[in-house]
Amino acid sequence: MCGRYFLHNEKLPVAELFADGWAWESTDFPANGRYNLAPSQHLPVALRLDGRNVIQSRAWGLAPAWLKDSSKAQINARGETAHEKPMFRKAVKSSRCLVPATGWYEWRMLDGRKQPYALAAADRDPVMFAGIEENDTFAIITTEAIPALVHVHHRMPRVLSAAEQNAWLQGSVEDAVEILAGKPRGAFAAWPVDRRVNSPRNDDPACIQPVELDED
Repeated sequence: MCGRYFLHNEKLPVAELFADGWAWESTDFPANGRYNLAPSQHLPVALRLDGRNVIQSRAWGLAPAWLKDSSKAQINARGETAHEKPMFRKAVKSSRCLVPATGWYEWRMLDGRKQPYALAAADRDPVMFAGIEENDTFAIITTEAIPALVHVHHRMPRVLSAAEQNAWLQGSVEDAVEILAGKPRGAFAAWPVDRRVNSPRNDDPACIQPVELDED
């Protein structure tokens, strides 16, 4: 499950993080990013469109045109089965995308309460999640968490390496299924953050700041 994530850079516009080969057309996204991205919001996704690599806005929550009840839109798709499920298989076949991020949030039960954690690449560099898009909406592909993160949550976004990103966007459906059978590479870190992140109304740098947990 990935129900909240963040994309930011305090030193330069986030568009410059992806300047090499990507045309940033998500003009409604703040220049230095955001810290608490939530379902139904219009957020940047990277895709191959008319022979160009572009980053445009899509609503988070995949809702194919045939879906009559928008409340059933899906924010995540399990990588192990997405190519088989009616909700996702068309998008996996023909409209894959990447979701730019600098990290995501998960919640862990501690002392009977849900404690939020921020999770990111250990070097805090931006990453690309595997995604699918259709009808101006998108979903994030998830996979089993790597051992370093499983203590927080058993699932995580399918983070793609640079080599996997091109194959995910332009390869065959067989290539896509093979990618989803793999695991995210690289080192990742997790740290507890303040419960203020529970509300999407709180969207500022304090959301990702580490907090001390009471060990008593």
